[in-house]
Amino acid sequence: MSFATRMSFKVPFAENCRPDVAAVIRVFHRWISDNVLDDILIDVADYSHVPQGPAVILIGHQGHYRIDGAEGVLGFEYDHKRSALDREETGHLLHVFKRTVDTCLLLAEHLRPESGEIFSPIDRIRFQCNDRLRAPVDAESRDHYRRLLREVLTTPLEGGMQGIEVEEQSYRVELAVKLAPAVTLPRIAGNLSVTAQVGG
Repeated sequence: MSFATRMSFKVPFAENCRPDVAAVIRVFHRWISDNVLDDILIDVADYSHVPQGPAVILIGHQGHYRIDGAEGVLGFEYDHKRSALDREETGHLLHVFKRTVDTCLLLAEHLRPESGEIFSPIDRIRFQCNDRLRAPVDAESRDHYRRLLREVLTTPLEGGMQGIEVEEQSYRVELAVKLAPAVTLPRIAGNLSVTAQVGG
């Protein structure tokens, strides 16, 4: 495969929202037992004692699903670890983003009785490419993923990409997508479904 497949998206929780760790762990274990996701789910790890780190990780074969508090921003992150989900780089990135959004909606649904609404309309999304062999941390890689994000996400995000900022201090390619106006996750999911139908 000529392009990097290891990449992640992080969607922040609503302001002042801190889902109960015990409730998240119960949900993740239920996902394993009920085979809820399109992945082979293996185990749940509790790292809630680590400051500004991953609070809870659901370990899967294709990727990791985690509640993440890095950089002081609490949110949900899907970190795709393995093979490409599409032959084209644009298709792969779109699939990873769609899996992120779909899992966010599922998590929100399953946590709602105990945690209320955990996502407000989204005004920022963090993207990381975790393959320093195929995506070295340099200006060329950052410019490549900035263009790729604009190409793939402009329609699902309803053209609201206000800017894409580079996280200069990161040890991997990391970009912050700023949205204005903010877009709700259900609207993004609907737009992704339409995009998939058109692409298919």
